[in-house]
Amino acid sequence: NPAHHDLASWSLRFPRITLFTQNVDGLHERAGASDVLRLHGSIWEVGCWHECGAAPHRWRDNTVPLPVLPPPCPHCGGPLRPGVVWFGEVLDADVVDRCLEATRCDVFFTIGTSAMVYPAAGFLGQARGHGAMTVEINPEATPASCSVDAALAERAEVALISIDAALGPHPLALATPRLRMEPLLPGDVDAAHALWTHPEVRRYLWDDRMIPRDTAEGGT
Repeated sequence: NPAHHDLASWSLRFPRITLFTQNVDGLHERAGASDVLRLHGSIWEVGCWHECGAAPHRWRDNTVPLPVLPPPCPHCGGPLRPGVVWFGEVLDADVVDRCLEATRCDVFFTIGTSAMVYPAAGFLGQARGHGAMTVEINPEATPASCSVDAALAERAEVALISIDAALGPHPLALATPRLRMEPLLPGDVDAAHALWTHPEVRRYLWDDRMIPRDTAEGGT
């Protein structure tokens, strides 16, 4: 939905943004977001139920619909399981650590969550403790609503569109004659991401020390 696309656009626009989710549907990636931290895994990944030695821990499988249920492990013939975290299972410690590190931020958004499932529900308090401005976007009040700096009682697709509009035009939607590039529309996610992640372009757009024009042109 539009909220996924707005967040994907922000992941290209702001070089230090970290997007983490409890959802397992992969919609953030489908919208164009990259390097999403998935606390509860992904339904688009599978693994061997018996964790046979021939199979990797997880691998991506886009087969829809699955011809056989449960699908067999191609390595041992046993059943496959979805690459999600079920109740009673332990979260990936590396993912949790990266989420915790991301709470050392300037602004922290919690969007469309009940604020009752831990450890994710605790990240807001961590960010607030580090001095971040905290914003909740959720149609209904949650246990976190009274502790954030701003609580927006709206659906994510409504609130994020308003915030995105207030931020102004996406820089890649504008002509950039200094770099001699044609304008790129934000919807052109693949082209935008390839350009946005180029190290010289990132330095040129965000670094206080502007790089020389000939270096910028040569780097693109």
